[in-house]
Amino acid sequence: MDPDLVRVEPLLDVVNIYAADTPTSMVLHSAIRFDYDPASAAPGHPASHLTLNSMQCRIACAAPMHVGRFMDFIFRHFYAGLWAAHRSYFTEGATRHIGERTLTDDDRTSPHLMWR
Repeated sequence: MDPDLVRVEPLLDVVNIYAADTPTSMVLHSAIRFDYDPASAAPGHPASHLTLNSMQCRIACAAPMHVGRFMDFIFRHFYAGLWAAHRSYFTEGATRHIGERTLTDDDRTSPHLMWR
């Protein structure tokens, strides 16, 4: 995708432009995402986790993460200028919770994310 186009147009509009033109040539890949799927929890696949770069890199998280907390994390660490410009918006969302702790004893023995 054209990086300049992504900066000036809404992301979904850009995706739709590329999908309408050549849908088979577009592959969407996320460098970081949050997943919560308690039904799929197993050793090596925590119920709540961040996935980094590939599906095999899962870092256990303390609990299901509210979208506001996740967006605060992403903007604070990857788009610091935008985060600073809208700090009060992100800070409000970063205090929300959506579920109980999901860390297992196995998750606690490996690097994991914990917050209050």
